[in-house]
Amino acid sequence: MSHSLNEIDIKKELEKERRKSEYLAHHDALTGLPNRLLLTNLLEGALKRGDRSKTYVGVGIIDFDDFKHINDTFGHDEGDNLLKEFAKRVKNILRQTDHLVRLGGDEFVIIMEDLKNKDDLYILMPRLEEALVKPIIINGQGIYLKISLGITVYPIDKQPPSVLLIHADNAMYGIKAKKDRETFWQLYEE
Repeated sequence: MSHSLNEIDIKKELEKERRKSEYLAHHDALTGLPNRLLLTNLLEGALKRGDRSKTYVGVGIIDFDDFKHINDTFGHDEGDNLLKEFAKRVKNILRQTDHLVRLGGDEFVIIMEDLKNKDDLYILMPRLEEALVKPIIINGQGIYLKISLGITVYPIDKQPPSVLLIHADNAMYGIKAKKDRETFWQLYEE
C-alpha cells in the first residue's frame, strides 16, 4: 500500500513540475506576462475570434522612450522594477479580452480584441494613457513613463500575424520619430 501511495505522490509531483515548466516556457520571468513564444498562439486565436464574431482586433507594439537612460541612471534592478510596475498598471486597465505580452527588454505587444471598429481605439487609448500618467517612484524620484505605441487593426489590415506585428512596429517607429507629438500612439497606414 505504501509503495502505491509513493507512486501516486511522485506522479502528482511530476505533473506539478510539468505544469510549472510549461508556464515558465511561455511566460516572462520578470513580469509574469505571456512571452514571445505564447504571442503567436494568442494573436492567432484573437484573429480567429475576430473573424468569427465579425469584430476588429487591434495589434500594438509598445516601446519605452529613453529606457536606456533609466537603466543608466538608476541601474538595471530599478529598470526591472519599472517594467514590472508598467506591466501591472497596463494589466489593470485591460479588458478580459485583451492581452499584454512582453517581447523582451522594454518592448511589449498589446492585443485588443472585440473592437466594433477602429474608432474604439479612441476610447481605449485614454485609459492606457491614464494608467501611465502617475509617476513611478525610483530612489525617491518620480519617473514619468513615456512610451511609443504603434497599432494596426485587423481585418482592415488583413495580414498574417507576423506582418501585423511588422506593421504595428512601423507605426510605433513613426510616432517615436515625431519630435512634437500630441499623442503617444499612431495607427498604421499603408
